Amino acid sequence: MNNVQKPPIPHKLLFRIALNYGSIMAIIGVVGFVLNNAFADHSALASVISISAYVAAAFTVYYGIKKFKSDYGSVSMRDGLMLSLYIGVVSGLIITAYMYLYYYVISPGAIDRLMEQQRAALEKMDQYKDQPEKIAKQLATFRNGFPYFILFGAIAGQVFISMLAGLTSAFMLKDQEQAQ
Repeated sequence: MNNVQKPPIPHKLLFRIALNYGSIMAIIGVVGFVLNNAFADHSALASVISISAYVAAAFTVYYGIKKFKSDYGSVSMRDGLMLSLYIGVVSGLIITAYMYLYYYVISPGAIDRLMEQQRAALEKMDQYKDQPEKIAKQLATFRNGFPYFILFGAIAGQVFISMLAGLTSAFMLKDQEQAQ
């Protein structure tokens, strides 16, 4: 058995690359959010914008792992996944900060518009037909949990995207081990 000791993960390099590429991924996410709000009435265009933002975010993670490989000299699955996790967390935190600013400072009326959209969607559902008290209770629950939804939704979404992209990118870029 060949027990080769793996070198420790260079966390300083990972953090530096994660800050750079996580910031780029966050900018992509914020631009996608703003464009989706601007074109909310055009569902096909909003879908194209969302898909484009996800693809651009995936390429950002790929290029982050590629940069790590060029700086460090090699990349393993462990390094790629760790870096993609860091990129996703950095990106999620920046997007969360922007969304809090947007909903509570820049456009506080956006929450009310969102609540009206939720009310319209709930009124169309069979289980809420002619039951305004159930709809009001559901909307109150949604409004009370909205800050947590922003926090955990943005971070979890960005981490999920970056981990998927990191898994495939690390697999493509990992060093090939020599066959014995």
